[in-house]
Amino acid sequence: MKIYLFIAAICISFCSSAQSKWYKDGQGFKSCFQKLEKGNFDGSIVGILQFEYQNGDKLTSTFSNDTAQLVVVPDPNSIYDISYKNYMAKTNDLQLLYRTYGYANALEMTIGGKTYYLSLIDGACLGVINGLDYEYISNNKTELLIAHFSNDVGLCATKCYTVPELFIQKGSTLIFTIKKNQ
Repeated sequence: MKIYLFIAAICISFCSSAQSKWYKDGQGFKSCFQKLEKGNFDGSIVGILQFEYQNGDKLTSTFSNDTAQLVVVPDPNSIYDISYKNYMAKTNDLQLLYRTYGYANALEMTIGGKTYYLSLIDGACLGVINGLDYEYISNNKTELLIAHFSNDVGLCATKCYTVPELFIQKGSTLIFTIKKNQ
């Protein structure tokens, strides 16, 4: 029994230390869509994502005024937020989901049929992805979400916090332009 407790303590310690570089305290999301319970909003996306796989292979994916969408999904429990804000876009080679909830965010990328994750939407919803900076700029008709990678951000091939297999490179930037009218 002692050996199982020791192994569990080691695993928890490893996961805690590994996670600390993946997140920082969330400050909230200053979006005009933040207090909405539900809705679908059309938009577009521009930007560039530069990736490096764990084995050193590199890939670049660009968005050039491609179709994007914000889908606001109600949370029936409304514990930390009333809804999930799902920003979605895709190209021929990449499918992207950026999600916010409470004070936390998540990224999901599907490339070549394989999906990679990093989510801080968990039991407390207080942490945001370290190295992913975001800013909202709003006018009468649209809101911009500027997502800029100020450091490399590792994504895992499982939803658990394991060793990252894909890194979004520092300098990658995405700009979602979401129309306010439904």
